[in-house]
Amino acid sequence: MITVGVYGFVGLILKADDFGLKLARQENRPSIKWFGRLLITGMPKFLVFLAGVGTAAMLWVGGGIIIHNSFHVLHDLVLGAVKRVPDQAVIRWLTEALISLVFAIFVGFLVVLILNGIKKLMGNKQDETAAKKH
Repeated sequence: MITVGVYGFVGLILKADDFGLKLARQENRPSIKWFGRLLITGMPKFLVFLAGVGTAAMLWVGGGIIIHNSFHVLHDLVLGAVKRVPDQAVIRWLTEALISLVFAIFVGFLVVLILNGIKKLMGNKQDETAAKKH
């Protein structure tokens, strides 16, 4: 049921500018026309914002998954850091979420470095192979 709701909400977001265009064509209703134009001009900005929030959320969740399913030492370090902040649930949750986000960015950076290194090594070998064929 939640999946249906999520996909329905995504569908509404994707069709909001089309709905705005329909409203903007209402010549005899200026307030509805104004709202339609607001939807048309506002949706691109909203989608950029949503993309940023979605990316941050995926990094946060991914970092949390790596931390919770990796070495116990890493998970214990995070829990130790969380215990050092004030004993308020929201602050502790935000602390753990921020650590997960930063960790995911760090891991992503390492992956990019490793893949670029492999690409350079493979590229050099491919260049040498191509030069030998000519």
